[in-house]
Amino acid sequence: MPSSLVPLAISFLGFLAQATGGDAPPPFPGDDGGGSSPAAGGGGGLGVLLPFIVMAAVMWLFLIKPQKTKENEEKALLDRLKKNDHVVTKGGLHGVVMNVKDDEVVLRIDEQQNVKVRFQKNAIAAILGEDKESNKAEEKKA
Repeated sequence: MPSSLVPLAISFLGFLAQATGGDAPPPFPGDDGGGSSPAAGGGGGLGVLLPFIVMAAVMWLFLIKPQKTKENEEKALLDRLKKNDHVVTKGGLHGVVMNVKDDEVVLRIDEQQNVKVRFQKNAIAAILGEDKESNKAEEKKA
């Protein structure tokens, strides 16, 4: 009796493997079983790459593009820096631009004692405005 149960158990396990999706998928309704159609084949190339493409586009949109625009705005700010502009450094120091060189800026930070400090040009965070005296001088010239 036990010897007749072994082949039955093996055939039952084979049936379960086929029913639960063993090696081959079940045939489509209306499929004649011969050959494979192009629609049923691979098609995984774009399906695999699509999430990576979407992720790269989202990263560019939310990370890279805003950083580049911020860099361009900072470069434009530093390019229009001129004498007698009131500025704030990234360290929070307020001053008036006395001299602008290629990569250096000389700021007057104390008008009464005429204290001047040299900074790297990229240390300027914002331009607050121009000196009132220089505005009056420019108006008289015009």
